[in-house]
Amino acid sequence: MFEDDGLWPCKCEHCEHEWYSSIAAMRADSEAFCPACSGRNLIPSPLFDLALAAARRGAYDFSYLVRIPPQFRSGALAAPTRAGAASRAAAPS
Repeated sequence: MFEDDGLWPCKCEHCEHEWYSSIAAMRADSEAFCPACSGRNLIPSPLFDLALAAARRGAYDFSYLVRIPPQFRSGALAAPTRAGAASRAAAPS
């Protein structure tokens, strides 16, 4: 997971649209253009490399995204949802 041919979740700073970009494209270019609003999102290469290294270790926090896709919900990356927590609390053990 998180190899160059994999996908990285992105979120537009302008319209908050979420999309996926290839990791190879993110490493090659320091900006990503939103497919919804064409907004320019700067992603400095050194910061992306640090985030990618953290994700490979399982320590990157994807919570800045509104919808965290299932493939990123493993191990330390899992974030409980309010609905999920409420249903677990209401369920008898």
